[in-house]
Amino acid sequence: MAFFEKYFIILCFEYCATDFKFEKLGNEEMSEMVSKLANSSGFLNPEDLLDNLNSTFIKPKLNGDINGQGAINLLKEFEEGKYWIDKENEVYISKKWADETDEVDVTIVTKEALVECKNLNGNNLGNLVNEIIKKYTMEGKLSKALKDQFPNHFGKISISNTTNEFYNLNKQQIINKFRQELLDQPGGIIKDKLIDTIQELHFENGQGRIIIKNTEW
Repeated sequence: MAFFEKYFIILCFEYCATDFKFEKLGNEEMSEMVSKLANSSGFLNPEDLLDNLNSTFIKPKLNGDINGQGAINLLKEFEEGKYWIDKENEVYISKKWADETDEVDVTIVTKEALVECKNLNGNNLGNLVNEIIKKYTMEGKLSKALKDQFPNHFGKISISNTTNEFYNLNKQQIINKFRQELLDQPGGIIKDKLIDTIQELHFENGQGRIIIKNTEW
C-alpha cells in the first residue's frame, strides 16, 4: 500500500475521531490500531478500513453514539486481526461477506480460517458460544462457498469485566467449568455441535489468551 494511501486513511480517521470526540472508547486507542493495521504488510484489505469505520461511527441508526458497544466490537475485531498478523499470517478484516448486518469479521488466509469474535458483558457465555456456532451452521449467515474456502472455524470471546466468573480462570478451569455447567446441560451448549463446528475457541481474560481446541473438550 502506497504511503499516500496509508496517510489518507489515518488522516481521515483522525478527522472523524476529532469531530466525534471519543470519550469512553478513546480516540488514541482506535487511531493507533488503525495506523498499525494500515502499516502491516499482512493486512490484505486496508482499502476497507474507512468503510469498516463508517459502518460503526456514521450510520444514522446508531443515533450518534460512537462510544457504544459497536465501537468496542470494531476495536476488538481490529485487535484480533492484528494478533494474527503479528503471528505472520495474512488477514482480511471486512464486512463484505457478512450477512445483512454491518458486522466486521476476521479471515486468516494463511490458516484458511474464519474468526467470529464476541465480547462477554454479562454472564451469558453459553449464549455467546451458541451464537458463534450459529454463525457457522445457520443457513444464510455465511455462504457455503466461503465456508468451503475457509474450512477452519474459530471463535474468540473477550472477557474484560474483572468481576466475571471466567475472568481469572486458566485453561483447565475453563474446560472444567464448561463440562460441569454448560456442555449438554439444559439451556447450555450441545457438546457435539461445539466440537464439530469450532476448531479453536479463544478466550481473552485476566490470564491472557487461552486457546482451547475442539479435541480438548
